[in-house]
Amino acid sequence: MDDRLLALTDALIADIKSTDAYQNLIASHKIIENDPTIVNLSKTFQSAKTAYEKAKQYGSHHPSLKAKTTAYQEAKKALFEHPDVMRYQEASKALDGLLRNVSKALANAVSKHIKTPSPLGVFTEGGSKTCSTEKV
Repeated sequence: MDDRLLALTDALIADIKSTDAYQNLIASHKIIENDPTIVNLSKTFQSAKTAYEKAKQYGSHHPSLKAKTTAYQEAKKALFEHPDVMRYQEASKALDGLLRNVSKALANAVSKHIKTPSPLGVFTEGGSKTCSTEKV
């Protein structure tokens, strides 16, 4: 890349970092990282998840699969329904949407045949058109 493109890239990054979406994500991350309640909920969730996955390896024959499944579901619900975690997830989705839109705008500016990610993580639009006679 030449210096001009690198400077434009740096400017785009700075613009993205100045958006509310980015700022909200950073603020939400600091809150959940430093809140002892959320840290404890996260540890409980990870522990329950690990225990559930180990029990699940043995299938329905594991003697405590049901209890571990219930513990995992309750820990997951407690963590992901915490208001600060919910705000973090909303902020993350907002920034993801912004980045997806920027990616799509850049791709479409170059060529309408370039694939871009969709909200589901699959690529949409564009792509290789081997029989196309249109200039890219």
